[in-house]
Amino acid sequence: MSSNNPSWEVIWVTGASSGIGRALSVELARVKDCRLILSGRDHERLESLKNEIGQDRACIYAFELTGDAAMEEHVQSVQRLWGRIDRVVLSAGVSQRSFVLDTDFSVYQKIFDINFFSNVRLAKALLPLFLEQGRGAFHVVSSVVGKFGTPWRSAYSASKHALHGFFDSLRAEVYNKNIKVQIICPGFVNTQISYNALNEHGEKTGVLDKAQAHGLSAEAFAMQMVRKMFSTKQEVFIGGGKERFGLFLKRFFPEFFASFVARSKVR
Repeated sequence: MSSNNPSWEVIWVTGASSGIGRALSVELARVKDCRLILSGRDHERLESLKNEIGQDRACIYAFELTGDAAMEEHVQSVQRLWGRIDRVVLSAGVSQRSFVLDTDFSVYQKIFDINFFSNVRLAKALLPLFLEQGRGAFHVVSSVVGKFGTPWRSAYSASKHALHGFFDSLRAEVYNKNIKVQIICPGFVNTQISYNALNEHGEKTGVLDKAQAHGLSAEAFAMQMVRKMFSTKQEVFIGGGKERFGLFLKRFFPEFFASFVARSKVR
């Protein structure tokens, strides 16, 4: 299936089996002349997504981002599918719903391994390829809580803040190398992220937050994200007015923001 056709881009989407990653893959196939590599843990869901997009437009590479296998080997295997990789969307992740006082330390370790370290490993493995081919793009799905913390999300927020620090540094290092580093900050999006979020013991909560349920649909989010991906923006926010107001307060009125976020209903 390898091809070096220059008329379309090869885009690798991690976390493609559900939520934002799935909706984004569908939207990319709908509006862009591209070939997709769909990654995630659920092979059955990936196969369904591939059939929806079209077998001539998408390949599956199911693997565990936090696995022990060398990430360089995964990158080489993925590259062979279409002959190259032009962009990667790092959208795999897990959230959390628990107070700091109650949260087992192992939960912090697990969330950082999924949200931060796995993405760093993949980025480091891809970077030599991007440098060799003289182009590439990292599109990192962070969160509005990567810009400020809220109750119940200390581990999740910290892992997203860490992504910003790492990829801001990477952007500075490859600034003149024709490699794009873009961070996407979603607000509330109506996906299963809160349902799959970990509680204080590292177990799924099984609860859909009201704020999440009233957020943007994954499809509406994906439409905006695709437009932003191909812009010159290095960091973008996609979400509702409440989250945007929070970003404004945090930047210009941090003392007021502290009391505001403490009173906010984020569940």
